[in-house]
Amino acid sequence: MGLDLGGSCKGIAIKIPTRNREEILANLSVREMPEEIYSCRPVKLFTGRGIISALTLTVNRDHRLYSPPIDVNLAAKRIASTKGIKGTNLEYLSKTVSLLEKEGITDRSLVALLDRAKQV
Repeated sequence: MGLDLGGSCKGIAIKIPTRNREEILANLSVREMPEEIYSCRPVKLFTGRGIISALTLTVNRDHRLYSPPIDVNLAAKRIASTKGIKGTNLEYLSKTVSLLEKEGITDRSLVALLDRAKQV
């Protein structure tokens, strides 16, 4: 899962101390962008404390791994039947939904996708 261009989302912003910024961003790059499908982009975030500048990862639509929006049933089948080197995609989706809910964020689309993938 990754952010696509356009629209908005609710999420969690993590402040990285200046003294560790380069090292942490390099580690994130290795962990989150091994296939280079994402680009790191500057964004404006609307927080309870006002607007802040931040960086986020957005998907490169021209990348060979990019999947345009697909039917929820097809997505559920793919998620239920595939895995990566770090585990199954169903586990990844389940953890994502759980972590968001712990932060008070309920993404109805992800919850519905998770429910459907569990049924497959």
